[in-house]
Amino acid sequence: MRPPGERLAVVIATYRRPQGLARLLDCLRAQGFPEDRLSVVVVNDGSHDPRYARVLARHAAWARYVSLPRRGGPSRARNAGARSCGGDALVFTDDDCEPPRDWLRRLSDALDRFPAAAAVGGPVSGLAGRAGGLVERYLTEIGYQGPWRPSGRVAGLCTANLAVRRGWFERVGGFDERLPYAGGEDFELCRRLLEAGGELAWAVDWLNRHRHPSSPWDLCRRFFFYGYGAALSARHRGGPLPDGLPRAASIPRFIASLPQLLRDARAPLGAELDRDQPLGRLLAFHSMAVLRVLSFQTGGLCAMRGRPFRDGSLLRLL
Repeated sequence: MRPPGERLAVVIATYRRPQGLARLLDCLRAQGFPEDRLSVVVVNDGSHDPRYARVLARHAAWARYVSLPRRGGPSRARNAGARSCGGDALVFTDDDCEPPRDWLRRLSDALDRFPAAAAVGGPVSGLAGRAGGLVERYLTEIGYQGPWRPSGRVAGLCTANLAVRRGWFERVGGFDERLPYAGGEDFELCRRLLEAGGELAWAVDWLNRHRHPSSPWDLCRRFFFYGYGAALSARHRGGPLPDGLPRAASIPRFIASLPQLLRDARAPLGAELDRDQPLGRLLAFHSMAVLRVLSFQTGGLCAMRGRPFRDGSLLRLL
């Protein structure tokens, strides 16, 4: 008889997405995972939308609810959720995800396969996939939210589909709450897990489904915050900037570097995109690659300059 696996605690940080949260909770309820091995905690990150009360009332019998008085960002919300629940492994996903029915079972199997891993991640597919709009198809084509492997070794996993063993999570202090926005806080946590001697595992069969950005504005906003978080994390630890960020905080030097940035944006497309795409779609994908790189660079520049958004006003863009 197979011994029972690790107890799972699903932690969901939510803000202004009651309908997305409702879909996610419905998906979790349909998992059929053993109740004695599962807990679910929802952390409302300062949203006062009255629809949350109706959503949580439907799931009050099995999901714990934590409401923060004001918004502090996903790092703080996830840490609050982790403190409020038990579980051997903390499972993080987003309120715009809709996991398939076997999501928790496949995670449990992955944790059994990687007993020494500090964290396990898996692939994230767009809900619309290649049937969606151009932005969603582009992100699907380039493997958006896949593992970061700068040197062949898994070095970064995204919180849309991430499980961290509690002992490791507590050893490194959880998410860095100095990163107030949704962008880069997951890779920053992974960096500290690796520095503490942990290993990151990639479970290729542990799939989650995510509502990818669907408009050019959504694309720009998302990658702006990725760049902002990556640069802010580097500033906090006094380390080198990650590849892809501007080398200086000078706006004139940033502008002067734009031609090279545009070349860098086009360079990976040969590997990223199916060259059999129609010409119009390829041109659109090239444009999105440029937007992606420029947004990432601009976010990094804002964090490096150190002045903007100290009052939290940037949160209104999310």
